[in-house]
Amino acid sequence: MSESFNHLIAPDIANNTFTKLQGIFEDIQYDLVRIKIRGGKKKNIQILAEKQDFTMSIKDCEKLSKILKFYFDNNESEFENYALEISSPGIERPLTREQDFETWSENRISVHAASQNVLPVKFDAMLKGYSEKGVKIEVLNKDTKVFDTFYLKPNQIKEVKIRWINKEIPTVRRIQS
Repeated sequence: MSESFNHLIAPDIANNTFTKLQGIFEDIQYDLVRIKIRGGKKKNIQILAEKQDFTMSIKDCEKLSKILKFYFDNNESEFENYALEISSPGIERPLTREQDFETWSENRISVHAASQNVLPVKFDAMLKGYSEKGVKIEVLNKDTKVFDTFYLKPNQIKEVKIRWINKEIPTVRRIQS
């Protein structure tokens, strides 16, 4: 996994916990999409996960919850008082891993940039994939009515989500290994 995408998988204080959970997720049949931790004395740990076929049933959530609860109860003294929330990424899923930007290309996305540069901080775009240049997007130029192409480096992105609009269900591109 590319180190430069970790801030999308585990923003803010979740990064240390993400590093510890990576080994668990490597050993089980689920992929970690994102982890967020909020709260003061009582922590809310939100984990978005899925199987490799992009599914996540209620039974899968229960199974993963038991595995992670066992881990937190036995290994993480900083989480003595916590609530654990396990769910699928959903249809308007966050894109957090390098492969997500290829798998979910040709879908509309909502981008929250780390700072304003050529593009605004928040904008919509069409995802066109990922290459060594970065995340390839197309944005409609309102003046020329032509799509302009941009490449965003992972560190320029604060958050990216699939945008489900016009009743178009997001589509997944199956990448051949």
